[in-house]
Amino acid sequence: MKCLYIKNSCVIALAAILLPLNLLAKAPHHSPIDLARVKVWSELKDVNMGDYLSIPEVTLDLISMKSSDLPKELRVGKDYDRLDKIFKLQADDEFEKAYIEADKFVSRDKGSTLSEWVQFYKADLLFFVEENKDKKKYNLALEEYQDAVSRYPLNPQVPRALYQMALLQLKMQFFTEVNALASRGLKEFEGSEYEPLYRLLDAEQAFLSKDDRKATFDFAAIIQKFPHHRAAVDAAFRKAFILFRRGDFKNALAMYEDLDRYHSEEVDRLKMKTEASSSDKFVDRVFYAETVYLNQKYVEAAKLFQDLANLFPSNPHAPFLLLRLADTYLWRGQAHAAQELYIHVLEKSDKNSVAAASARLRLADLYFLTNDFNTSRKNEDLYQKAYDAATKAGNTALASLALAKLAAFHLYFKTYPKAQEVLGEYRTQFKDSANQAWVEEQFTKTVELQILDYYRREDFLAALSTYLVFERDQTNHFQNTQALLKIADAANRLSLYDKAAQILNRVIYLEKTSEGRQEALLKLVDILIVQGELRKASERLRRFAFAYPTTPLRYLYEMYWGQLYSALKNHAQASNHYEKALQSTRAEPAKLFEIRFTYIKLAEESEKLSLPGKAVESYEKYAKLVRDIQNNPLSEWVITKKDKFLMKFSRYRIADTYYAMHDFVKALDAYKIVSKEVQEEPFLSHSLYRIGECYLALNDRKAALNAFASVQSKDPKNIWAKAAQSYIASVQMEVKYGIRILN
Repeated sequence: MKCLYIKNSCVIALAAILLPLNLLAKAPHHSPIDLARVKVWSELKDVNMGDYLSIPEVTLDLISMKSSDLPKELRVGKDYDRLDKIFKLQADDEFEKAYIEADKFVSRDKGSTLSEWVQFYKADLLFFVEENKDKKKYNLALEEYQDAVSRYPLNPQVPRALYQMALLQLKMQFFTEVNALASRGLKEFEGSEYEPLYRLLDAEQAFLSKDDRKATFDFAAIIQKFPHHRAAVDAAFRKAFILFRRGDFKNALAMYEDLDRYHSEEVDRLKMKTEASSSDKFVDRVFYAETVYLNQKYVEAAKLFQDLANLFPSNPHAPFLLLRLADTYLWRGQAHAAQELYIHVLEKSDKNSVAAASARLRLADLYFLTNDFNTSRKNEDLYQKAYDAATKAGNTALASLALAKLAAFHLYFKTYPKAQEVLGEYRTQFKDSANQAWVEEQFTKTVELQILDYYRREDFLAALSTYLVFERDQTNHFQNTQALLKIADAANRLSLYDKAAQILNRVIYLEKTSEGRQEALLKLVDILIVQGELRKASERLRRFAFAYPTTPLRYLYEMYWGQLYSALKNHAQASNHYEKALQSTRAEPAKLFEIRFTYIKLAEESEKLSLPGKAVESYEKYAKLVRDIQNNPLSEWVITKKDKFLMKFSRYRIADTYYAMHDFVKALDAYKIVSKEVQEEPFLSHSLYRIGECYLALNDRKAALNAFASVQSKDPKNIWAKAAQSYIASVQMEVKYGIRILN
């Protein structure tokens, strides 16, 4: 042990003993972990020690015939002396010599009473011979047993021979044959000492053939019927492993705890209280420690992992044991200790790509979960390097997890384009992985966000194109009906009515709420109106009213009736329904914002009905709604390009309506507002010219002359600039000739 203390030559065992204890003294007393961030990782299926370990083995040993198995009367004489020498060769592991001598014994003394027994023993020896070869031919030993059982079916060795035969079939992975032999043994030798082993063999073949349901039932039966037998220990270990693999860590731990009632010595071995240095049950011990850890028993798990790392420092899994030890510190609020141990493993694992990848992954998680401002910027690089290292090592489970966590990291910080890129790479690289369902869901959400962003920016073609490309992959389908409604609206605005109708019909199929289906049905009516299918639209609206007499979407229902009557040029009815639609949104700002353009439609219908006052009122209400949203930086609603255009349009229409009514005072004020808010030509020139005309109508010729003089344009074809110059010329003629041209 002295070599462990030599400078610069410390091994992992020393780190397992000393490093965590030193770090424990430095560790903070309170957990720095951000629980909101823990929730992010809770959605992902993490790797555990089971992803690095082989499946633990059950104790199904070769059971050879012993001299004591022979009847007493046969254990005398020269023949037995010869047989005893063969037993001694076996004891010295001289299996081939022993087999040759046994074969000679049977050949020479066919009439010997012992010959029948040696026939079974010879098969045992051949089993030993093949077991110790690199290229095993278990079928040779199997044939020997079959020959012995066939020739001597009443020999007391038959029950053991059936067990040996089934064990050989299991090693050759002939699971159906194992089941048949075990069933035969249970039927012919029920109650024999081999009954628990027959059952264990049958349960094991079910386990290895991935029939977990049968295996679980059979292992449970062994535990219940033979609680004191060694087979119950293996059955409990196997059942615990099945539960572990299924993710049922609570019941897996319960299996170990129940085992303590009859086999406390086995549990003591797992806990390394006895035979600590024995490597026979190393895998079982690690699985037990991991089960304890996954049940959040961090203090007990820490001791187990530290002891394992200390006892088996050269084991390939030692770095992962230290990483798990560090995990126990992290979840007990000792982040500094965990960080130092992660870094230690990373530095010592330059030749172990998987351990290095796992250490980087743990470090990134720590920085993220503890919200470490100084180190969080390293996260992206750590996750990427963990992915690269795991990929290089061929560890799919770890590589896919690193990529999933990198995506989750970007999702948390709302860097959606990067998240989508990483999720897309995951979908390409890992088709059938642990987090596939989560990745598909998150990738769909990022596409939805992308589409909604295009929609908000009124890039309807990009929104629809993104959706269509996404849907082309038959493995992906949008389930978010609110996003689908927006996509249908984008298709509608692009005059792709069939596609819009197709998407809306899908919403009706997917939507689980009545209100969602109603909205899709009403938007289908909108498409019919736009296409000029007014009779069908009318029928649909009437059926809708019959089916949903108390619909919460009354505002949409009335609005579409208004559009229908507007298309029929029944302006009075259109105006009436538009008013009802707006009245239905009282005390519901969100609904009012949704149908805000109805104000414009109502104003236009009022103009056609020669109701200028009502038209101005509607334009004013629309302008006020938009202005209030623009002035509120915390508003949840977004003003679109169409809103900005209609805002200008409303201002113009208000001013023009007052002018047409000969209310020049109000018209003058309205045009002044337009001239300030609208700088585009020829609209600016038009408003300035109208200001001049208003002053002229109010008999303020000086102000009118100044207003006309302000109409300037670089465009020689600007009619308002020409008209203004004409007016100025007329005034100059009046002054020159003393006449009155303008009234």
